[in-house]
Amino acid sequence: MDEFHFASDNGSICLYDGTERLNTYRNLAFCFDIEDGTLLKYGEAESVEKWMHNATIKLKENIDHSMSRKINNLLREANFSSIDEDVQDIADRIAADMTIVQSDNWELETINRFIHNTGYIKRWYDQALETDNPSSSDQSSTFLSP
Repeated sequence: MDEFHFASDNGSICLYDGTERLNTYRNLAFCFDIEDGTLLKYGEAESVEKWMHNATIKLKENIDHSMSRKINNLLREANFSSIDEDVQDIADRIAADMTIVQSDNWELETINRFIHNTGYIKRWYDQALETDNPSSSDQSSTFLSP
């Protein structure tokens, strides 16, 4: 393989670039946007949870209410209707859409699809919610959101 991929090694999940091992994970987690399935971060669960927490704080702290006027002006110039929401409300909604999934027993095919197929993690997540059992080996999945 000449691309990034996950493989199993002695009970751990490892990330490779071709044949070069980049990282080893004991508790792999993925953070993604629940609305569009964009994968935002992956790694050790504790690290991903800290990243999501910090990203949420930074997003909310760095919102300038003048941005609302700027965004509305740009939308009008592009012949779109302006938004009625305040930018802070948008930031809150974006932060609320960040979701973390983690499992004790990931299927390699599944997690390789997460990193290679845009939006796949959302389809997987939606299926998991419908069935409470996305696949036989992912039974211990955990879902977190802020």
